[in-house]
Amino acid sequence: MRLILCHTSVQGIYAEDEIAEALRLAAKTGADTAIITRGGGSTEDLFVFNSEKIVRAAATLPMPLISAVGHETDTTLIDLVSDRRAPTPSAAAEIAVPDREAVRSELLGAFLYMRDSLNAGLLARKNMTVGLARETAGLAESYLAEIFQRSDSAAQEHLSMQDSYLSALQEKLAAAAAITESVSPLAVLARGYTRVVRGGRTVSSARELSAGDEFTVCFRDGSVEAEVR
Repeated sequence: MRLILCHTSVQGIYAEDEIAEALRLAAKTGADTAIITRGGGSTEDLFVFNSEKIVRAAATLPMPLISAVGHETDTTLIDLVSDRRAPTPSAAAEIAVPDREAVRSELLGAFLYMRDSLNAGLLARKNMTVGLARETAGLAESYLAEIFQRSDSAAQEHLSMQDSYLSALQEKLAAAAAITESVSPLAVLARGYTRVVRGGRTVSSARELSAGDEFTVCFRDGSVEAEVR
Protein backbone atom coordinates (compact mmCIF):
# COMPACT_ATOMS: atom_id res chain seq x y z
CA MET A 1 0.00 0.00 0.00
CA ARG A 2 1.08 3.60 -0.55
CA LEU A 3 1.92 5.75 2.48
CA ILE A 4 1.98 9.58 2.31
CA LEU A 5 3.80 11.42 5.13
CA CYS A 6 2.92 15.07 5.81
CA HIS A 7 5.72 16.23 8.14
CA THR A 8 4.94 18.87 10.74
CA SER A 9 6.05 20.09 14.13
CA VAL A 10 3.89 18.72 16.93
CA GLN A 11 4.73 21.31 19.58
CA GLY A 12 6.24 24.73 19.72
CA ILE A 13 5.27 28.14 18.37
CA TYR A 14 4.95 26.92 14.74
CA ALA A 15 3.10 23.69 15.47
CA GLU A 16 -0.45 25.04 15.20
CA ASP A 17 -0.02 26.47 11.70
CA GLU A 18 2.07 23.52 10.47
CA ILE A 19 -0.44 20.93 11.73
CA ALA A 20 -3.37 22.82 10.16
CA GLU A 21 -1.44 23.10 6.87
CA ALA A 22 -0.54 19.40 6.99
CA LEU A 23 -4.24 18.55 7.37
CA ARG A 24 -5.08 20.72 4.34
CA LEU A 25 -2.35 18.96 2.35
CA ALA A 26 -3.71 15.57 3.43
CA ALA A 27 -7.16 16.58 2.18
CA LYS A 28 -5.69 17.02 -1.33
CA THR A 29 -3.92 13.67 -1.51
CA GLY A 30 -7.04 11.62 -2.27
CA ALA A 31 -5.99 9.08 0.36
CA ASP A 32 -8.49 6.60 1.78
CA THR A 33 -7.70 7.38 5.42
CA ALA A 34 -5.82 10.03 7.37
CA ILE A 35 -4.00 9.57 10.68
CA ILE A 36 -2.91 12.46 12.91
CA THR A 37 -0.43 11.22 15.48
CA ARG A 38 2.48 11.92 17.81
CA GLY A 39 4.03 10.26 20.81
CA GLY A 40 3.09 10.90 24.40
CA GLY A 41 3.91 13.96 26.38
CA SER A 42 2.77 16.28 29.09
CA THR A 43 -0.53 18.13 28.98
CA GLU A 44 1.30 21.26 27.90
CA ASP A 45 3.02 19.36 25.05
CA LEU A 46 -0.35 18.10 23.70
CA PHE A 47 -2.26 21.35 24.22
CA VAL A 48 -1.76 22.46 20.60
CA PHE A 49 -4.20 19.71 19.53
CA ASN A 50 -6.95 21.66 21.31
CA SER A 51 -6.51 24.49 18.78
CA GLU A 52 -9.68 25.66 17.00
CA LYS A 53 -7.73 26.04 13.75
CA ILE A 54 -6.54 22.44 13.89
CA VAL A 55 -9.92 21.12 14.97
CA ARG A 56 -11.71 22.91 12.09
CA ALA A 57 -9.13 21.68 9.57
CA ALA A 58 -9.64 18.12 10.84
CA ALA A 59 -13.45 18.42 10.62
CA THR A 60 -13.29 19.41 6.95
CA LEU A 61 -11.20 16.42 5.85
CA PRO A 62 -12.96 14.49 3.05
CA MET A 63 -11.60 11.14 4.26
CA PRO A 64 -12.01 9.43 7.66
CA LEU A 65 -9.57 10.65 10.30
CA ILE A 66 -7.96 8.52 13.02
CA SER A 67 -6.53 10.37 15.99
CA ALA A 68 -3.57 8.87 17.84
CA VAL A 69 -2.21 11.80 19.81
CA GLY A 70 -0.40 10.89 23.00
CA HIS A 71 -1.31 7.80 24.93
CA GLU A 72 -4.66 6.25 25.84
CA THR A 73 -5.06 8.39 28.94
CA ASP A 74 -4.47 11.62 27.02
CA THR A 75 -7.52 13.35 25.51
CA THR A 76 -7.61 16.47 23.31
CA LEU A 77 -10.21 18.12 21.11
CA ILE A 78 -8.67 16.49 18.01
CA ASP A 79 -9.72 13.14 19.51
CA LEU A 80 -13.31 14.31 19.74
CA VAL A 81 -13.58 15.60 16.19
CA SER A 82 -11.90 12.57 14.60
CA ASP A 83 -13.86 9.62 13.22
CA ARG A 84 -11.91 7.16 15.35
CA ARG A 85 -9.54 7.50 18.31
CA ALA A 86 -6.63 5.08 18.71
CA PRO A 87 -4.82 4.58 22.03
CA THR A 88 -1.37 4.61 20.37
CA PRO A 89 0.16 5.40 16.96
CA SER A 90 0.72 1.69 16.25
CA ALA A 91 -2.93 0.98 17.11
CA ALA A 92 -3.94 3.67 14.59
CA ALA A 93 -1.94 1.85 11.91
CA GLU A 94 -3.71 -1.41 12.77
CA ILE A 95 -7.11 0.29 12.53
CA ALA A 96 -6.28 1.89 9.17
CA VAL A 97 -4.92 -1.32 7.66
CA PRO A 98 -7.13 -4.40 8.35
CA ASP A 99 -5.35 -7.66 9.09
CA ARG A 100 -5.01 -9.77 5.95
CA GLU A 101 -5.93 -13.02 7.66
CA ALA A 102 -8.97 -11.43 9.29
CA VAL A 103 -10.17 -10.12 5.92
CA ARG A 104 -9.47 -13.50 4.31
CA SER A 105 -11.40 -15.27 7.07
CA GLU A 106 -14.29 -12.83 6.70
CA LEU A 107 -14.37 -13.29 2.92
CA LEU A 108 -14.19 -17.06 3.33
CA GLY A 109 -17.08 -16.95 5.76
CA ALA A 110 -19.10 -14.81 3.33
CA PHE A 111 -18.26 -17.19 0.48
CA LEU A 112 -19.30 -20.24 2.50
CA TYR A 113 -22.52 -18.49 3.53
CA MET A 114 -23.36 -17.58 -0.07
CA ARG A 115 -22.44 -21.07 -1.28
CA ASP A 116 -24.59 -22.75 1.36
CA SER A 117 -27.45 -20.33 0.69
CA LEU A 118 -27.18 -20.95 -3.04
CA ASN A 119 -27.10 -24.72 -2.55
CA ALA A 120 -30.07 -24.55 -0.19
CA GLY A 121 -31.98 -22.43 -2.70
CA LEU A 122 -31.12 -24.80 -5.55
CA LEU A 123 -32.10 -27.81 -3.44
CA ALA A 124 -35.42 -26.18 -2.56
CA ARG A 125 -36.11 -25.40 -6.22
CA LYS A 126 -35.05 -28.92 -7.20
CA ASN A 127 -37.44 -30.42 -4.66
CA MET A 128 -40.18 -28.08 -5.88
CA THR A 129 -39.49 -29.08 -9.49
CA VAL A 130 -39.49 -32.78 -8.61
CA GLY A 131 -42.73 -32.34 -6.70
CA LEU A 132 -44.35 -30.52 -9.60
CA ALA A 133 -43.09 -33.16 -12.02
CA ARG A 134 -44.51 -35.94 -9.87
CA GLU A 135 -47.79 -34.09 -9.49
CA THR A 136 -47.93 -33.48 -13.24
CA ALA A 137 -47.09 -37.12 -13.92
CA GLY A 138 -49.82 -38.21 -11.51
CA LEU A 139 -52.36 -35.95 -13.17
CA ALA A 140 -51.28 -37.14 -16.61
CA GLU A 141 -51.49 -40.76 -15.49
CA SER A 142 -54.97 -40.23 -14.06
CA TYR A 143 -56.04 -38.41 -17.22
CA LEU A 144 -54.67 -41.18 -19.44
CA ALA A 145 -56.28 -43.84 -17.27
CA GLU A 146 -59.61 -42.04 -17.60
CA ILE A 147 -59.14 -41.77 -21.37
CA PHE A 148 -58.28 -45.48 -21.59
CA GLN A 149 -61.31 -46.36 -19.49
CA ARG A 150 -63.56 -44.26 -21.68
CA SER A 151 -62.01 -45.83 -24.79
CA ASP A 152 -62.55 -49.32 -23.41
CA SER A 153 -66.15 -48.48 -22.53
CA ALA A 154 -66.74 -47.02 -25.98
CA ALA A 155 -65.12 -50.04 -27.62
CA GLN A 156 -67.23 -52.45 -25.56
CA GLU A 157 -70.36 -50.48 -26.39
CA HIS A 158 -69.42 -50.46 -30.06
CA LEU A 159 -68.76 -54.21 -30.04
CA SER A 160 -72.07 -54.81 -28.27
CA MET A 161 -73.94 -52.70 -30.83
CA GLN A 162 -72.07 -54.48 -33.63
CA ASP A 163 -72.99 -57.90 -32.21
CA SER A 164 -76.63 -56.85 -31.92
CA TYR A 165 -76.61 -55.52 -35.46
CA LEU A 166 -75.00 -58.70 -36.82
CA SER A 167 -77.47 -60.85 -34.91
CA ALA A 168 -80.35 -58.89 -36.41
CA LEU A 169 -78.83 -59.26 -39.89
CA GLN A 170 -78.38 -62.99 -39.36
CA GLU A 171 -81.99 -63.32 -38.31
CA LYS A 172 -83.15 -61.40 -41.38
CA LEU A 173 -80.87 -63.46 -43.60
CA ALA A 174 -82.17 -66.70 -42.11
CA ALA A 175 -85.75 -65.56 -42.66
CA ALA A 176 -84.99 -64.58 -46.25
CA ALA A 177 -83.22 -67.88 -46.82
CA ALA A 178 -86.22 -69.75 -45.45
CA ILE A 179 -88.54 -67.87 -47.77
CA THR A 180 -86.23 -68.44 -50.73
CA GLU A 181 -85.95 -72.10 -49.86
CA SER A 182 -89.71 -72.48 -49.70
CA VAL A 183 -90.20 -71.19 -53.25
CA SER A 184 -87.12 -72.86 -54.69
CA PRO A 185 -87.75 -75.37 -57.55
CA LEU A 186 -85.51 -77.79 -55.75
CA ALA A 187 -87.79 -77.65 -52.74
CA VAL A 188 -90.73 -78.43 -55.01
CA LEU A 189 -88.82 -81.35 -56.51
CA ALA A 190 -88.03 -82.58 -53.02
CA ARG A 191 -91.74 -82.94 -52.40
CA GLY A 192 -92.12 -85.43 -55.32
CA TYR A 193 -92.75 -83.08 -58.20
CA THR A 194 -90.76 -83.22 -61.47
CA ARG A 195 -89.64 -80.69 -64.08
CA VAL A 196 -89.95 -81.26 -67.81
CA VAL A 197 -87.27 -79.68 -69.98
CA ARG A 198 -87.14 -79.72 -73.79
CA GLY A 199 -84.57 -77.87 -75.80
CA GLY A 200 -83.21 -76.17 -72.67
CA ARG A 201 -86.60 -74.68 -71.83
CA THR A 202 -89.01 -75.70 -69.12
CA VAL A 203 -92.24 -77.22 -70.51
CA SER A 204 -95.12 -75.85 -68.51
CA SER A 205 -98.04 -77.25 -70.60
CA ALA A 206 -98.80 -80.60 -72.27
CA ARG A 207 -99.90 -78.74 -75.39
CA GLU A 208 -96.27 -77.80 -75.95
CA LEU A 209 -95.44 -81.44 -76.72
CA SER A 210 -96.39 -83.59 -79.66
CA ALA A 211 -96.11 -87.33 -80.36
CA GLY A 212 -92.48 -88.31 -80.90
CA ASP A 213 -91.02 -85.34 -79.03
CA GLU A 214 -88.12 -86.14 -76.76
CA PHE A 215 -87.76 -84.37 -73.43
CA THR A 216 -86.03 -84.66 -70.06
CA VAL A 217 -87.77 -85.32 -66.79
CA CYS A 218 -85.87 -83.78 -63.84
CA PHE A 219 -86.26 -85.28 -60.37
CA ARG A 220 -84.77 -84.11 -57.05
CA ASP A 221 -81.90 -86.52 -57.33
CA GLY A 222 -81.43 -86.82 -61.08
CA SER A 223 -83.11 -86.88 -64.53
CA VAL A 224 -84.31 -89.33 -67.20
CA GLU A 225 -84.79 -89.01 -70.94
CA ALA A 226 -88.36 -89.57 -72.24
CA GLU A 227 -90.37 -89.55 -75.51
CA VAL A 228 -94.02 -88.58 -76.14
CA ARG A 229 -96.16 -91.51 -77.41
